[in-house]
Amino acid sequence: MKTAHNLIQLSLLAGLAVLAACSPDKDPIPDDNELITTVKLSFRQGSDSATTAIWQDKDGLGGKAPKIDTIKLRRGLTYNMAVSVLDESKTTARDMTADIFSKAEEHLLIYTAAPVGLLSVKIIDKDEKGLPLGLKAETTGSYVINNSATKADTVWRGTLKVQLRHQPGTKNGSAVFGSDDVNVDFPVWIRK
Repeated sequence: MKTAHNLIQLSLLAGLAVLAACSPDKDPIPDDNELITTVKLSFRQGSDSATTAIWQDKDGLGGKAPKIDTIKLRRGLTYNMAVSVLDESKTTARDMTADIFSKAEEHLLIYTAAPVGLLSVKIIDKDEKGLPLGLKAETTGSYVINNSATKADTVWRGTLKVQLRHQPGTKNGSAVFGSDDVNVDFPVWIRK
């Protein structure tokens, strides 16, 4: 009988500990990642019409393979790049670009070209603290192509990794903190 009484007391103490851990005085629940199903990269060179590359995965992981376009740029030319992100998981698509911009202090777009030297990306927009955001950038197909680039005729091939880092309360201009809202590799062709 004494063992049953001890078990009841332990159960009550455990229940009180759980309730205390859930009290409203604790830290708030961290900001969730954005649901992004589509990333559009638009490249404009001078007054020419924009070239767009799209990554799209409406049904998420485990469904159909994502649709992904190849970025096709000219070597040595500088393009103004604009990024837009959407949530198309529901009947009515939601443009998330304005949300990312309004929460610029929590987001950072990181661009990594492979091989090194294939493509340069210079972020030109910043958040209120002067840290890079990455929805707007200048992109140049490099004059110096690393020997590890695959070359077919006059086209050098590689990839551009696009990461949208979600960094509430930790953004410092690097990709170290936070988690990925998006992490996708676009194929890239740089032509003469």
